[in-house]
Amino acid sequence: MEQEQARLDFSDAELVFGVVCAVGTNYRKVRDALADGLRQFNYEPVEIRLSQHLEILAPAMGPGQYERINGLMNAGNEITKQTGRGGVVALAALSKISASRESGECSCARRPLERRSHILLTLKNPKEVETW
Repeated sequence: MEQEQARLDFSDAELVFGVVCAVGTNYRKVRDALADGLRQFNYEPVEIRLSQHLEILAPAMGPGQYERINGLMNAGNEITKQTGRGGVVALAALSKISASRESGECSCARRPLERRSHILLTLKNPKEVETW
């Protein structure tokens, strides 16, 4: 007697990709190749930059690139320290994904969006990766 295997069909699943790289790394080629590949499978790629959440959570840190990056790193460290959560910025991105979903009768009934792919740029510490 053959056992039937459970088969789950997620052909239109909502996907989340996290790009992990060091500060100052040029990730654009990876991001573009990933987005192009997703489009070939009729997925809509949506870029979510984690640094944007820091810019919202912390005031502008300075006009120069070094000052900006250093300021965001300091802001991330301070937010992590104040909240006691190493993945707090990743949680903010998760909140953005949740808010983008169509809601049911209540906010807890939000359904994943079909053929949507979220590309998180860029995860910087292990706690951010573990959050996902």
